[in-house]
Amino acid sequence: MKKVMLFVAAFLFSVGANAATLSLKTFQSSNATQKVDIASGSVVLGSGLATPPKEGIWKSQFDLKSDKTTPVKVTWTFNPDSSLASGWVKFKSAPDDFKK
Repeated sequence: MKKVMLFVAAFLFSVGANAATLSLKTFQSSNATQKVDIASGSVVLGSGLATPPKEGIWKSQFDLKSDKTTPVKVTWTFNPDSSLASGWVKFKSAPDDFKK
């Protein structure tokens, strides 16, 4: 039992030592306000919010960076009560395996 506990403790330490560092920041906005909420130490990195005007065209971008290749889940949602003509999630750069 002690050997199993030591193995689990060693595994947890190695995962923590090799974890990637992620950052989420506002990048560009046109006719909308932006904010980022960071949840330090959480499985969920944080969230970005764009608040567009009641009318007109708007654009909002967020920048997510990692210091090493790591899996990241990106979730994109919008307020269904607001009028939305189109939207997209765009990756400017990614590992070659991701692009296949």
